Amino acid sequence: EKTAKETSQAKVIYIPLGGSGSTTSTSWADVGNAEVYFDLSDYPNLSEVRFEGFIKVKNGNGKAFARLYDVTHSIGVQGSDIEARGENFALVSSDKLNFWQGKNLYRIQVKSLNGYDAYIDSGRIKIVLK
Repeated sequence: EKTAKETSQAKVIYIPLGGSGSTTSTSWADVGNAEVYFDLSDYPNLSEVRFEGFIKVKNGNGKAFARLYDVTHSIGVQGSDIEARGENFALVSSDKLNFWQGKNLYRIQVKSLNGYDAYIDSGRIKIVLK
């Protein structure tokens, strides 16, 4: 008789977006080599998806922003904006995201609040499975 009980533990998968980058632009700027194709249907047990990255702003002056941009549909991913005001890299996570169906290309974009260098490193999509 089997008595071992399966524990339902959430499983986390990270999809690295690669690349690090910076900008002094106060408008969204693409981060080179920081993009990935992602398809929701590849993850049938999906619980939630978030965007994460280590971000900082030069001298802690102002704020750095980053987001995921859906290149396929030419639209920022709603809720993916993250921000930090520190001069050291801090890991920041977005709200839960809703992606459009299909295999879409996602790219990291960054911007600065006031023209001081805004940096991102190790941007990634965090997938939590049921």
